[in-house]
Amino acid sequence: MKKLIILLFLSAGCSENILDDIAKPNTPEAVYYQAKLSMNDQDYNTAIQLLDSLGATFLAKREVALVYASAYSGRCGLNFVNLLTQLGSVSTSPSIFLFFMRNFPNGTDPKIADCVFSETTLNTFGDYTLRSSDENILMGLSSLTKVGTVLSRYADTNNDGVADAGFDHCDTTDFPDDAVREVGTGIANAILSISAVSSAISSGTLTEITTLCGYAPQLNAFCTNTNKSSYTAMEVSALRSIIGSTDEGISAPTCPGSFITCPCP
Repeated sequence: MKKLIILLFLSAGCSENILDDIAKPNTPEAVYYQAKLSMNDQDYNTAIQLLDSLGATFLAKREVALVYASAYSGRCGLNFVNLLTQLGSVSTSPSIFLFFMRNFPNGTDPKIADCVFSETTLNTFGDYTLRSSDENILMGLSSLTKVGTVLSRYADTNNDGVADAGFDHCDTTDFPDDAVREVGTGIANAILSISAVSSAISSGTLTEITTLCGYAPQLNAFCTNTNKSSYTAMEVSALRSIIGSTDEGISAPTCPGSFITCPCP
C-alpha cells in the first residue's frame, strides 16, 4: 500500500503553491498531506478521520477520493505489496476461495463495510473503462480483499484457515444472501479491473479467478456483472455451491465434494 500512496502523492505534483499550502497549519492541503502520512504509517483510522474533516467538496476531488478509497481498503485489510506478492502463489493453492479466505483472516462486518465503501467510492469514477490504471488496480485488489474478508467472517471464525465444522454454505443464516452477493461483486470487480491493467498484475491470477466462471452457466455473471441486486436466486445458489465445493471452494463440511455433487437448493 505504501508504494501506491507514494505514487499517488508524487503524481499530484509538488508546485511551490502546494508546498506553501502544506506549510500552513489547518489548511485543507496540510490536513490532506497529514492524512497521506498517516496512511504511509498504515494508521488508517487517523487518515480517515483527517480526510472526513475536509468536507464533501474537497473529498469530491478525484485524486483525494482515490486516497480516501485507499484508506478504507487499508482498514478493510488490504496490504498492497503483500497481496501482490501472495498472488504469485495463487496457482499453488488448493482452490481460489480457500486462498483468499486464508489470506484475509479476522473478517468482521466493519471490515466488509470498509471494502464496500472503497468499491462504491471508486465506482463514482465510472466503470473499469473510465478509471485510470491506479484506480483499477486499487479496485481489483480491494475487491479481492473483500472476498477473503467475507469468507473468513462467515466460514472461518476461528481463523485456522479451514472452514468451521459447523459452517453450512447453503444456509442463509450461516452465510446470508447479501454476503454471497458481495463475494460475487468482488469477483466481477476484480476480474474487470485487473483485466484492464493485466500487464501490471500477473495474468495467471486472472486465469485462476476466471476458472470458476466456467463451471456452470449460472456462474458466468460473476465474471462480468458488478450489480449485486441483479443476481438471480439461481446464480446466488450456484455461487454458494462453488464456494463450498472442493473445486474452487473452501471444502465446507456440508459439501466434501465437487461443485456438481453437492449443489445448494
